[in-house]
Amino acid sequence: MPGRWYAGTVVGRMNSDGALEVLVLDCEFLDPKYAHIPRQTKFTGGTEDGHPEDKNVLDTRAREKFEETGLRLKHGFHPRLILSKTVSPAHFKNFYFVWESECEGELRKVEKIDGNDKLSIPYWKVARSLVGHTDKLYHTHQPALLAAISQFDG
Repeated sequence: MPGRWYAGTVVGRMNSDGALEVLVLDCEFLDPKYAHIPRQTKFTGGTEDGHPEDKNVLDTRAREKFEETGLRLKHGFHPRLILSKTVSPAHFKNFYFVWESECEGELRKVEKIDGNDKLSIPYWKVARSLVGHTDKLYHTHQPALLAAISQFDG
């Protein structure tokens, strides 16, 4: 059974051309049941499953972002809710947006095994280059991408 919630974070920055870039990572499924699915790109995120310390969706958002990227939100900054979707009466997905300048820490520099997933080193992509390319970005993350572009990419 999935967790009660999924929390994802879109980390953004503006590049020298004035375009929104987003922080993404590639995920390779190690579980033989999903091995046929090609490597996919995603935003950071996950559920509270197996993490009783996560008392709410924002706890999950903060933990997942740090575990997957090495970044934390600086004191005094708050994530912006950009998308909330009810998947079922018992499960919802929230995506939040933060600027890179609102974060501290050092980006992870090695691949990481996270449960049954192998995660790449996080990297930056021009947000608009991912639109509509579900082969490049999880189809369930496309609405969050569009929300980030709509709200933060001039």
